[in-house]
Amino acid sequence: MFFAHGSNHSCGVLVLVRDSLDFETNTLLTDNNGRYILLNVTVQGSDYIMGNIYSPDKIKEQCTFFDELQQK
Repeated sequence: MFFAHGSNHSCGVLVLVRDSLDFETNTLLTDNNGRYILLNVTVQGSDYIMGNIYSPDKIKEQCTFFDELQQK
């Protein structure tokens, strides 16, 4: 289980992985505000990037959020 916590009242994302899966985490990137989690992983010998994003509701905040995300 990989997660990025939000506040007590909002945000937070999670990626669940089955225990029996041949799975290796290479890198993990999370947001301190609980808005995203990005995983670079190897699953059964193949490389993948997995992610979960919880975008802000307001358009202005979305623009700022995605601009910041692109810089990472």
